[in-house]
Amino acid sequence: ELLPFAQKHDFALLLPEFRGPNKPGNPRCREACGAEPAKRDITDAVGYVKSNYDIDPANIFLLGASGGGHMALLMAAYAPDLWRSVASFVPVTSLENWYYEKNGNPVGGKYAVDIAACCGGAPSKNTAKEYAFRSPITYMEQIARSNTTIFAGKYDTSIPCRHSFDLYERIFRDFPQASVYLTIFNGGHEMRLDLAEEWFFSEMNKKE
Repeated sequence: ELLPFAQKHDFALLLPEFRGPNKPGNPRCREACGAEPAKRDITDAVGYVKSNYDIDPANIFLLGASGGGHMALLMAAYAPDLWRSVASFVPVTSLENWYYEKNGNPVGGKYAVDIAACCGGAPSKNTAKEYAFRSPITYMEQIARSNTTIFAGKYDTSIPCRHSFDLYERIFRDFPQASVYLTIFNGGHEMRLDLAEEWFFSEMNKKE
């Protein structure tokens, strides 16, 4: 979906894989879902592009939706100075909360299985660190150092917009001067390209 947008505006587009899908069918799923190797894959990929292509290192933007939105928030915390701006659409912010929201739900039960596969099991004392390490809400202070906008679908039934609201509310409470913003749009579990385009150019036009 982003390729026509990048071609239209003559932007470079990088789509890192970061260890594959967050699903038990992926033999590397323990390395995915916000794990350290997945984060390094993204920074390594950006570093490669910076070294080998003519791009402006002061204008690197990060955009992701759903699992990519979750990862975008983690990368905002992991490398806040790398991105001019970050946009995270419909992200999970607490994997433990999401597990319990989806566990036993016939519609969302598959997601509980996915989460457990990535984190080494259901939430417990033994897996608590894994769940916390992979959850953006753990990194409020670091995210507060970034320039990030979170987009949540008001009617999202896959990842309730409460995830985005809870993270934003806590950052606003503890770091009120942070350049972290929340937009709740009239929609569901989706990346709205019109909002993404508006976000991109509003950030491009901001004065340094």
